[in-house]
Amino acid sequence: MFLKVHSLKQQIRRLLHSFWCKVGYYNGSFYKFIYIDGKLTLKPIEGGKKPKILVVASNVYSEQNSSLPVVDSKELRKLLKLQSQANQAALVCEIQSDKSIINKWQFPQFEHNPLFIFPESILLTKGCTNTEILITKNNNIDSIYAKVGSVTYSGQLKGVINTEKRFAMSIGMQVNDVITLSQEDKLKRIEEGFKRLTLKEVTAFAFMGVNTNWSQLIIKLLLPGMVFISTYLLVASLFLTGQTYYLDYQNESIKTQVGDLLSVQVETEQKEQQYLTYIDILKNQMDYSGLLVSLVPVFDQVRLTSIVYENGRFIIRGEIDKASDMLEIIAKEPNIQDAKFDFPVIKSRARERFTISFVLKNELTIPELKRITKEAEKEKTEELKNNG
Repeated sequence: MFLKVHSLKQQIRRLLHSFWCKVGYYNGSFYKFIYIDGKLTLKPIEGGKKPKILVVASNVYSEQNSSLPVVDSKELRKLLKLQSQANQAALVCEIQSDKSIINKWQFPQFEHNPLFIFPESILLTKGCTNTEILITKNNNIDSIYAKVGSVTYSGQLKGVINTEKRFAMSIGMQVNDVITLSQEDKLKRIEEGFKRLTLKEVTAFAFMGVNTNWSQLIIKLLLPGMVFISTYLLVASLFLTGQTYYLDYQNESIKTQVGDLLSVQVETEQKEQQYLTYIDILKNQMDYSGLLVSLVPVFDQVRLTSIVYENGRFIIRGEIDKASDMLEIIAKEPNIQDAKFDFPVIKSRARERFTISFVLKNELTIPELKRITKEAEKEKTEELKNNG
């Protein structure tokens, strides 16, 4: 059966979460990062191995910003190498026309020689704008963080700089937002900060001691990376394979549905064509109901020989005792207009032959006819005699 996309995503997420156990946090005591109920938390480390990747709290390292009158990258690297000290990391933030801006962090000495040491200020301010200040509440002294351009600033609210405004004035920034981070918010920002680290920043925080064993360091760096990449590629391959099968299945299902829809469309078009054909036939058919209603008053007086419809007019021919009476009766009908003789009346014996044409109105009415037949009139006359 096809691999479930949701299940594969969960496996990749668990794999990425498992790598956080290799990352530690130090604020005077060692902690390790773990996931509990989908949230990143800290758990104290009691004995055992210390993590080789460390995030260090701002209260245990010193941070400074400086500018160097060098703009050539090669010369700048040489100068930073000459000025470097033990347990120190330096990051080139900006290279301007006449100088370069440098961030430096001085870390404490760690006995287990971690491979990477990241100051929490660089991680927390990764998502900051140039007008935001972050504050984390500590037991004694609050820590403050900001970012202006590419330069990171951090410190503790104490002494002269004991408010956010004084801190902003000391680094020359305009403050719009002051955000106080809870422990949960702080860990979220650290997690997001790791995702946004550039290769230049990762390299800057690679901890290279004087007595570093380069061969062991290369093995320690490459082996976890190769394991991670291999595992990721394997899981990604399984994910893509499963997704391919799933999409093929969806494609076949869609093809079947499209085929059914096309069949329905063809059937609908055929029925529509039949309907339009019937409409055309009905349009070409003449409605004679109005004609018949209009001729009812003269049916018992006239003998019609033909009824023809030409050029929008009805032409009737027949015989009657008096043709002018026929024209008068027809002209008075509410459904008839423009009644006239088309040819002179011809007398034949005691009757007259006529040809009358007229036009039916667009809106026809059926008048209530109250006619008394000869039989009904005779019965009424007899009834009156009997009563008399």
